[in-house]
Amino acid sequence: MLGNDRYRLEGISTLYGSELKALSLLYRELIGFEAVGLFLNLIYQNKEDFKELIILLNSLNISLDFFEENIQKLEEVSLIRTYKRADDYLFELQKPLAYQEFLEHDILGRLIIKKVSKEYYAFLRNGQFKNKIAKTGFKEVSHKLDFQRLSDWSKELEVKYSELKDVQNKDSEFSCLFDIKGFMKTIKNTSFPSSLRTYENLENIGKAADTYAIKKDEFRKFVIRSASIDPIAFDLNKLLAFCRNASIDLHDDKEGYDMPCSAFLLNIAKGKEPSLKDKQLIERLRMEYRLPTPVVNYLLEYALKKCDNQLFPNYLYTIASNFKRNDVDTIAKAKEFLDRSQKSYNNTKSKVVDIPDYEIKSDEDLNISDEEYLAFLSKYENRGN
Repeated sequence: MLGNDRYRLEGISTLYGSELKALSLLYRELIGFEAVGLFLNLIYQNKEDFKELIILLNSLNISLDFFEENIQKLEEVSLIRTYKRADDYLFELQKPLAYQEFLEHDILGRLIIKKVSKEYYAFLRNGQFKNKIAKTGFKEVSHKLDFQRLSDWSKELEVKYSELKDVQNKDSEFSCLFDIKGFMKTIKNTSFPSSLRTYENLENIGKAADTYAIKKDEFRKFVIRSASIDPIAFDLNKLLAFCRNASIDLHDDKEGYDMPCSAFLLNIAKGKEPSLKDKQLIERLRMEYRLPTPVVNYLLEYALKKCDNQLFPNYLYTIASNFKRNDVDTIAKAKEFLDRSQKSYNNTKSKVVDIPDYEIKSDEDLNISDEEYLAFLSKYENRGN
């Protein structure tokens, strides 16, 4: 690789609890902190188009040698797949195995046993941290953010900050059908601090609402309970866990393919409640693959028709990956893509296959005389004597 080679990132854009836990505890043992850190940074990098590799190296403040060495480690454990065309590199980020899947993997599970001590493996196998202890008698000695770091803040920087903030607020349209701006106005800053109202957090809340049809009063409680004040943080996984266990509200103001995905699935399944696995599936299609709600719903409907009213995750994820790769973001594009794929499959299926010209014997070789037949029959009937 050279610094002026071009690169593009594709694949996953976020991680969930069990996968992140596996990355932090299990993958780290095999590839090291630096490779894990690089992988986490790549997940949240720009995935728009090809750029010079030196831009990425400078933004991460790493050398080309460091990059190549750790990319190879990530490739070896299937966290990255690398493709090359002339001077262009395509890095496809793969989803880590979930914690238990990693431990049960034929190769990775053995490598972990080889790497760590028996006592530490027992801890990893258990996979659970001890309960918190009471802090009675303890005094907090952690360092706080020193606001003196802004002591040289100038009027010019304040103007720049205001301009950039306004541009982001103006240009950043949320990719969700849910009215997230109107919804957040109903939540007080004391319950959900303004410092947590970042574009990413609000978009994820909106996508969660797109995925699960939940009454707004109940959803508001879930959002508030997923925010902590001390320390200030927002836990998306906690919000999604609340949503998975909530009742589906069919009285949403959206109709047809614009309905929240769980409500749409309940509707086309004629009132059959989606299972937990079905909810996790549609959640991944909406949150991780970032498919628009109407496209997710169209895909669910298509899969149920094609697969005898069953949802097979690998089948759906394969189509979703192709949708992302081909910028399928509307129902019209999805229909065109699937029709074209089906036509291509049918053409391949109907191709005449050349069969080797084997020697074909004439019918005369298959005919026997009456005498030969009677002799064979007599021998068959007396075979036990």
